[in-house]
Amino acid sequence: RIAGQTDQLASEPLALGLWSAVGAAPRVLGTRDEGHTMLIERVRPGHNLRDTGADALEVLRTLGRLCPLIHLAEQHHRFEPLRDGTDIDSWRRQLEATREREELERLLEPAADHRLLHIDLHWLNALRAPEGWVVIDPKPLVGDPHAEVFGFCDGPPLQTIPDDRRAAREHVRRLLEAYARAAGLERDRLEVWLRIRALVLAGQLSADDEAARIRRERLLRLVDALV
Repeated sequence: RIAGQTDQLASEPLALGLWSAVGAAPRVLGTRDEGHTMLIERVRPGHNLRDTGADALEVLRTLGRLCPLIHLAEQHHRFEPLRDGTDIDSWRRQLEATREREELERLLEPAADHRLLHIDLHWLNALRAPEGWVVIDPKPLVGDPHAEVFGFCDGPPLQTIPDDRRAAREHVRRLLEAYARAAGLERDRLEVWLRIRALVLAGQLSADDEAARIRRERLLRLVDALV
C-alpha cells in the first residue's frame, strides 16, 4: 500500500505499528520510501462495518470501543500535532467568521490530555480480524481525543438522521451518548468537535454532485441538531 506523499501519511506505518502491539491494527510487515510505501498483513475475514450491515448505534459503539486502544499517550514526539496537520488551513477557511472557528483554535492548543489520533475513523476504516476489530488508513496526528468524531459524518449515523428537527436532536443525542460511553469521552466536548468537523466537511462538498449535495444537507441537519 502507498501511504501518500506528506509527512502526516508517512507516519501511518508508525501509528499502525503502535496500535498492532495492542491488537488494534494489522501488523506492518515492511516499509520503504521513508514510510510512504508499506506492506501490511492481510486482515481476515476483513469485513468492514458496511459489509456487516451494522446500524448507526453498532457502528458508533464499535468505533468508540477502538478509541481507548488507539488514543495512546506515549510517542507524541514522533507525530505532528493536529494544529499543524495538512488539512487544518482548509478547516480554518471553511469556518471563517463562525463561532466554530474560535472553538477550533481553542481546542487545537496543546493540552496534557492530548493523544495519538486516527482522525479518519469511520465505518469503512474498521475491519473485522480474528480477535476483534482493527483500524486501517489513519491520518495520525496528536490532539484532543474528542476530535475523533468522523464516524458520525458517513454511513448509517449520518444517513438515518430524521428530517424532523426534534426527532433529529433525539437521534443525535442517543448516538452521542452511546459513542461517549464506548469511547470513554465527554459528550459535551464531542458535540463541539462534531459541529466543527461536520461544518468543515459540508463546506468541502460540491453542490454540483447529487450525492455530495445530499450528504451536505444531512451534515447541515446534523449540525442543526446540535445547536
